Amino acid sequence: MSGVAGGPDGRPTPAPWSWLRIATIAAAVLAALSVATAGWYGLAWYRAANSTERSVAAVRDEVLRDARQVTLNLEAIDYQSLDADLARRESSVTGQLLEEFRLSRDRYAEQVRKTQAKAEPTIVEAAVTELNPTAGTAEVLVFVDLVTTEHTGGKETGRAEKRQRIKLEMTRTDAGWKASQVGPVGARS
Repeated sequence: MSGVAGGPDGRPTPAPWSWLRIATIAAAVLAALSVATAGWYGLAWYRAANSTERSVAAVRDEVLRDARQVTLNLEAIDYQSLDADLARRESSVTGQLLEEFRLSRDRYAEQVRKTQAKAEPTIVEAAVTELNPTAGTAEVLVFVDLVTTEHTGGKETGRAEKRQRIKLEMTRTDAGWKASQVGPVGARS
């Protein structure tokens, strides 16, 4: 009898490393590895789902969305809907900038009505260049194509098209992100 020894009861006993024993050990090892792998990937998923990188990305996306809307609100004007446009502008800014808008509102409105001006912006591109979620501040660069027209007696008397590069300093408020500073970026040649 090859590889088989007799037991005390006379029945043959398997060799110490028979195929059945090897298969059982291999199955146990594979099961343990499967559990460990599932645990590892579960932990990695949990960390990714709860990481600060994900929340910073969400804040960046929110700032970018709000900055685009703020830019449209600040640049769009129509003498036919002037009061609503000016209210929308003021609702998009905060701090000292809001005070400046309020102080110059009447003079600006008079000029828009006098020239029967319209300005139609189109956002070309925008990017968050600085973000501090803890402080609630961000800086956003926005490229805008702006078409302005002036009218007299219902007829267009002037038209200009230009691309503007605008830097917005955004501040988080209870009502969302608003512009606290706005200014042009460089001069276009």
